[in-house]
Amino acid sequence: MTVIKHNKLRLNFAIVSLALWVSSLFFSIYTIELVTIHETTVFDNPGYWVYIWELICVFDNWLFSLRGNIQGTLVVLTNPIYFYCLSLFLFNKYRGVQLILMSISVLALCGFYLFKDMWIWGDYVFDRTIVSKDVGYYLWLFSYVVLLLGIGINMRKNR
Repeated sequence: MTVIKHNKLRLNFAIVSLALWVSSLFFSIYTIELVTIHETTVFDNPGYWVYIWELICVFDNWLFSLRGNIQGTLVVLTNPIYFYCLSLFLFNKYRGVQLILMSISVLALCGFYLFKDMWIWGDYVFDRTIVSKDVGYYLWLFSYVVLLLGIGINMRKNR
C-alpha cells in the first residue's frame, strides 16, 4: 500500500512540474531592449521561442554561439537536463544523479535572474540587454523547484 502511495506522490510531483513547464511556453520569459543605430525597441520573448533558440544552440555549435559564456551555457542545458531528470524520476533510477543535476539546473536558473547582457549570435550591429524577467521565467523556475522537491522527498522516503 505504501508503494502505491509513494508512486502516486512521485507521479503527482512530475505532473505538476511538467504542467508548470508547459505553461511557461505561453508566457514571456524575459523582455529585451534592442538598441540599434537608429532606434531602441523593447520586445518580449515567449517561452516557446526561448526553448526553440536553446535547441538551435545545442545542435548548432552551441559553445561558440554563446561565445564561451558559462552562465548562458548552463541555462541552455537546463531543459535537456530537466527532461533527463524527469525521466529518471518517473522510473525511480539514479536518485543521486537526479539530485545533483536538478540542483545545478535550479542554481543556473536562479543565476539567470541576475543575467542582464544578452549573448550575441553572430556579428550584429546592435546591443541587446535583458530588461526584466517575466511570468514565464518564474513558471519555468518553479517547475524545476517542484521537481527538485519531489526528488528530495523521493530520496528521503527510499532510504
